[in-house]
Amino acid sequence: HGLRVTQGGINVNAGISTFKDDVEFHGVSGVSSITFDKSDNSFKFKDNSRLRFGDDNRFQIYYKDNVNYIMAEKSPDDIQVGTHGGDIIFQTVQGAQTSAVMRHDSSVDLYYNCVNRFATSSIGATVYGQLDSTTLNISGVSTFAGLIDGNGGANIVGGSTLDQVNVTG
Repeated sequence: HGLRVTQGGINVNAGISTFKDDVEFHGVSGVSSITFDKSDNSFKFKDNSRLRFGDDNRFQIYYKDNVNYIMAEKSPDDIQVGTHGGDIIFQTVQGAQTSAVMRHDSSVDLYYNCVNRFATSSIGATVYGQLDSTTLNISGVSTFAGLIDGNGGANIVGGSTLDQVNVTG
């Protein structure tokens, strides 16, 4: 009962095992793939050593070739990120660059190079800056507060009310 050391390693049959220093876990190649570092109070994973979750190990977190992966291994598995009422913010570690802010029960803001470019609100969405579209289909009432440049011509069906029209060419 308890601890038994055999040629195949350590067997613990009952009770709690306590390790009071660094602990190494060796992978297939025989080197330490994962280490618990007592001085840093952290687990350290070598490249391509993975944390796997679930009965079938389909969710994983790992680092390989300078890329950090959080991955659902098979389709159609989802990855859900959530809070209990807090915001979700995607930004660099130092907080110097924000990519997205998802506010609880409120707006979503998307950024490009630290500049807010897209925001949702209770009435729809706002695009800041230029919007490029290969096809634009608008239904309902549309209000344009600036110059409308129709280089390819215009086709107005159903009538129009215009305060001022300048036609050239």
